Formats: sequence, C-alpha cells, structure tokens
Amino acid sequence: IFLGIFLIQLTVKVVSQIGWEYPIQGGDWFAHTFEVPLRFANGDWTPHQGRPPFFNLLILFYHSILGTTLYDLWVSQIIITIANSVFLMPAFLIARKFFRNKVAIASVIFMSVNTFLFYQSIYPWPKNLSAYFCLMMIYFLLINERNLTFFWALAGFFAALGYLAHPMALFYIVPCIIVLAFQRGLFKPDLYVYVICLVVFVLPYFFWMYVHHGIITSFESYYPFVVEYDYKELYQMTHNEIMKRFWEAPLWKIIYIRIYNFVSTITELFAKHPVWYFMDNLPSVLTFPVFILSFIGVTMNYRKKASGVILLNIISLSFIFIVLFFGWRLPGIIGTGGQHPSVMILIIIAFYALFEIKDSLIRRIGVVGIFSYALLQLVARPYYIIKWFNEGERHGVINTIGRTWHYVEGFDFSKFISAHYFLNTKFEILFSLFVVVLFMSINIIMIFWSDRNVFSKIYKL
Repeated sequence: IFLGIFLIQLTVKVVSQIGWEYPIQGGDWFAHTFEVPLRFANGDWTPHQGRPPFFNLLILFYHSILGTTLYDLWVSQIIITIANSVFLMPAFLIARKFFRNKVAIASVIFMSVNTFLFYQSIYPWPKNLSAYFCLMMIYFLLINERNLTFFWALAGFFAALGYLAHPMALFYIVPCIIVLAFQRGLFKPDLYVYVICLVVFVLPYFFWMYVHHGIITSFESYYPFVVEYDYKELYQMTHNEIMKRFWEAPLWKIIYIRIYNFVSTITELFAKHPVWYFMDNLPSVLTFPVFILSFIGVTMNYRKKASGVILLNIISLSFIFIVLFFGWRLPGIIGTGGQHPSVMILIIIAFYALFEIKDSLIRRIGVVGIFSYALLQLVARPYYIIKWFNEGERHGVINTIGRTWHYVEGFDFSKFISAHYFLNTKFEILFSLFVVVLFMSINIIMIFWSDRNVFSKIYKL
C-alpha cells in the first residue's frame, strides 16, 4: 500500500511540473540546478560558501549518467521531485513504529497532498531531501532498542548527509544529541559512536571549505546578530558592521523580535504575502484542522507519557533553537527555518489524535473534512500562484534569472528547457488537477476501508 501511495504521489508531482514555466519564488533554484553544478562540471571545485554541495553533486551525477546537459531543466525537475519526495519512507516507518499502521498510512497520504510539502517536493532546493536524512537519523536513533552499534553509526551517517544537504539539519542533530544525553547519559559509548560518525562524514566538507575560503562557517552563522534584514545590504556588510549594529540595538528589541517570530509561527496573525503565506506559519502549513489535531495529539502524548514524547521533545528543542536563531522579524519561520521534519512529525501526531477518537462516525467525518480541506487548498493555491505570476511577477522572475545568469559565462537562455515546454496545450493545469482529484478520491476510499480491517483481509489472502 505504501509503495502504491508513493508511486501515485510521485507521478502527480512530476506531472505538476508542467504547470509552471520556471520556479516562481526567488532565484535559489537557478544556483542549485545550474550555476553551481556547472562550475563543478567545468572543473571549478570551489564550494559555494554557505551551501553544502550534496544537492548540486546529486543533480550533476544523474545528468552525467543520463547523458543530458544542465540546460535540460526538465531532467533536473524529475531528479529533484524524486529526491524531495523520499521523505515519505522514514515518515511512514516512524509513524508505524510509534503509532498504528493506520496512522502511518493516513499520515503519508496527507503528506502527499499537503500544499506545503507538495510545493517543497517540486521546488528545486534540498530542504525536503535534508528532512529525509533527518527523519532517517531519528528513526535509527529511536528504534535502536538493542543498542546496536551499527544503528548508531547509521544515524550518524544520515545526520551528516542531512547537514550536507542543508545546514538547517543542525537544528535536529543538536536536539537529538541533547535528548539522547538526557535519556541515556552523557558519557555513554553509543552516543559517541553517533557523534564520531557524524563528524567523520562531515569533516571532508569542512576541510574542502577551509582550503578554498579559509573558514568553515557560512554567512548564515551571522543570522542571530542581524537585527534588521535587507538581503542586498546584508551580503555587502562585513562581520564588524553586522556585530556593531547588533551591539547597538537595545535588548528589548532583540527579545521582541524572538517573541514576534514565535507568535508569527504558531498563529496567522502576521501572515503577510497573499500567495506564499502557506510557507510560514503552522496553521497554514499544516492546514487549520490538522493544526488543531496536532495540538490535541501533543497534549495526549505528554499526558499519557506515550512513546511519541521523545519525538515531541526533539522537535520542541528544534523549534526553540530556530526561534532564537533568526535575528530579524519574519512572518513565520517554518519554511525559512527548514522545519520540515517537525511538520511531518506533527502531521503524524495529528492523525494519532484523530484515530484515538472512539466514535467511528466522528472519525470518518474528520477524515473527510481534513482531506477535503487539503484538496481544496491544493487545487486553489496553484490557481492563485499562476494568476499572481501572470499578472506581473513573470517579468520579476525572468529578471531574477537574469541577475544570476551573468555569473555563468556564455549562458544561453533559449536553451534552458523546463518541463513546461513539452506541452503545447493550455489544458495542462486542468489535467494536473484532475489527477490530483482522482488521487485524493482513491486515498479517501482507502482510509474508509481501513476502518473495516482491510489490512487484515489483505494479510489473510
């Protein structure tokens, strides 16, 4: 059943790539999929400062195998969609380990159609891929009841890959170390195995960075000290200028910014952008029904001292650290702060709370309501994004690419082909939405049948 869900959602995501001419949020995707991999392909092995190279090398590796060029953006889109969708596997394993099989199935179906995670799967950046490695790390750390050294080593290996995919993985690596230290003791050998394997696999990257740049940190290490954020100004400022502004800022303002970011993340009070607000705060990211259920599920886990408490401790620490990390005001820190693993775990917790309801009628109404809401958002959101894009933002996106491609000598925009150009019809969006509706219908039927012990019937066959 899981394999079927995975293949269906992957097909829908790949097909949905035809709906946009180019990714229409920022210019990071151009650096990830073209600029940095092209430098490596041309023999320039200077690492991008602040962006570990795993994602870039992954794209270059598959283009080399397939014999395509980096101008074939549609190939990169397929590679990216697969890499950013595999998080469903560890999410399913974690949900099945700590809760019931029914919770695991419902959770991964919802993750497949959740607008935030869907968008993160098709956008060319590595945050969902990093989340996959983080969830694999958490899985091997928490299932290791027999204290197998191999599992600790695997956890350290996946932690390193998570960091090499995206530095925000640190906000899960450090909480895991703290939680395990409190649970098992600070001086236990198994914890050292995990940390040593993590360090061993990350050290070559730090050495590589030091050889080329003379430092191993990125500009992101200054984020806690950035009191007022302006993208263009920030990257032109020196270390001394950033720190001078920080020390001159009143203490109340620094504290206020952290409180502001906390409130903006757990509520919709400071949601600003009419299109992209679903990227920022928990009620919008999870959808409001799942947000309420996740709150109930968190309360139930702590009250019952259930097995999911350790998961909640990890993501709670991660959230605290990320709130303290950002020094300027944000409309929410979920997307910006790479809190994707927390989103996935909270979805699992929400469905745990839903399936703890004894009344089957209420439970089924809840399932229909949750998935209908998610479907409505998934269908409506692309419409508003495309409308916003066509009403003026297309020129801005092309300008963003233009500002970036001048770093690439000889770049020819006419050769840069996305999946969008494989269709000459205007019905591609309708087709994508039709597939999504069909997919959702199948999923809801499966959830209903799960209440009738369909799994046990299959096992008997």
